Amino acid sequence: VGLTGLILATVTSQRRRAERRAQHLAHDLQAELVPPQLPEIPQFEAAGWYRASMQGQEAGGDFYDVFKASPGRWVAVIGDVCGKGPEAASLTALARHTLRAVGRQATGPSDALRALNEAILEQRSDQRFMTAVLVQLDVAGRDHGVALSNGGHPSPLLVRARGEVEEVVGEGGMLLGIYSDPGLVDQRLELLPGDALVLFTDGLAERRDPHDDAAGRIRELLRASAGASASETAARLGQLALNDGAEPDDDVAVVVLRRVHSREPTGAATAQAPVEVSDRLLRVEVSDPGEGFSADIPDPAARGPGGWGLFLTEQLADRWGIDRDGGWTTVWLERDLD
Repeated sequence: VGLTGLILATVTSQRRRAERRAQHLAHDLQAELVPPQLPEIPQFEAAGWYRASMQGQEAGGDFYDVFKASPGRWVAVIGDVCGKGPEAASLTALARHTLRAVGRQATGPSDALRALNEAILEQRSDQRFMTAVLVQLDVAGRDHGVALSNGGHPSPLLVRARGEVEEVVGEGGMLLGIYSDPGLVDQRLELLPGDALVLFTDGLAERRDPHDDAAGRIRELLRASAGASASETAARLGQLALNDGAEPDDDVAVVVLRRVHSREPTGAATAQAPVEVSDRLLRVEVSDPGEGFSADIPDPAARGPGGWGLFLTEQLADRWGIDRDGGWTTVWLERDLD
């Protein structure tokens, strides 16, 4: 009995060490599938959140990436690869590297996803497939265009500055890695200052409880987060995914792109004051070069003729804030149009 117990204890110890090594390997591999930090994008805030379920100590297949494709043009992508483990991770790596390579030449988001589909069909024979949404931000263009293409992925949500939440529903495309022509199309969006585009994988909306309206909870959270920064919104969605402290049932990835302002710094030492009007709101921005100042509201009565700027902004605006970007400081205010 003593020898048998010793053998069992040895086998159990070795198995636990092997499981720990597998888990550490999976975590290290997973860390290579998402960027350690997102770049700064002129006119936008970008934030991401990721959590792998790590069931069975296998790396998941969810990923995201944000990168500069060319001067004035940025790309954000989120995707979900079928399955888990090393095979899924290798397809995820293929997707990230392919999109970074072709994103510099692609004229639109559908061109980039089409090139990824071709790469999967040419380089993979295990019939694994994936879904993805790719967003292209043209911050240098005259219209500051935003375009996306969807390859079989859950539809993104557009959160307007006033709190409306819209599903970005289009013709869409099919899964990537299955068909030679997945039917990808470009779809253009209007993102006004204060609006946010939210991309996520299906793990965010999946719950063990079939009676849990996860989609409704996501929309409710986003309505309450209107006007919040991209990082705050991503963190709140992450907390929702954790479901009051529980680990998610599936991998979860989130990317939030929030339009901050429409000015791109020119280096001129003059103030700029663009005004944007839509059927929903009036937005005024005042920008000038400099390190900026605090958002403390002074008492103008105690300072005589000065100090009225932020005081009046607070009184007149429904929302206001201070942004700093590339050596410029922008004070912006928004007023809802009823």
